[in-house]
Amino acid sequence: MSTTTVPEWDTADRMRKSLREADLGVQEMADYLGVRRIEIARLQLGDYDRRHQTLHDITGKGGHQRAVPVPSEAVEWLDPWVNSVGSTTGPFIRSHPRPAQGLSAHQIGMLVTRWMWDAGIKHRAHDGVSLHACRHTAGSDVYERCRNLGVVASFLGHANESTAQRYTRRVRLDELRPAVEGRDYGHAA
Repeated sequence: MSTTTVPEWDTADRMRKSLREADLGVQEMADYLGVRRIEIARLQLGDYDRRHQTLHDITGKGGHQRAVPVPSEAVEWLDPWVNSVGSTTGPFIRSHPRPAQGLSAHQIGMLVTRWMWDAGIKHRAHDGVSLHACRHTAGSDVYERCRNLGVVASFLGHANESTAQRYTRRVRLDELRPAVEGRDYGHAA
């Protein structure tokens, strides 16, 4: 990772470690929790309830708040992340040189974009590989598990189910065939 595109910090090694940790934390939140980058930027450490494995006060568009259960797969990285911060208050994703200051939504988006380029999964601008695409994947995965748009809308913080529908994958032909086969409307051949 190049040190020329980010501000000088104490040492290049500390900066790289901080960026890798921030990338991992942000990426995991998008993948498992379906949160937007603005929601990640607004999260505080106190919003995570370890005992009940819940993330509270996720503040989305229009200032609407929601809570989501944190799946056990996410707890595996979330607990160590919170422990590494060494505090129980302040921003969830924080600036390395100024830990009391969180990263902006724009900075979070840039971190993830850089990580995706470095990982070789992003190949050009506007190629559909983004932090927001992870949110779509999370919504689609939740829908495929429960087939309930109300659950997806609640999970993603949408006011209605029609908005959540945009976050679901298209039905594959092999899924559609069983639904259309075997129907009888009384038309004899």
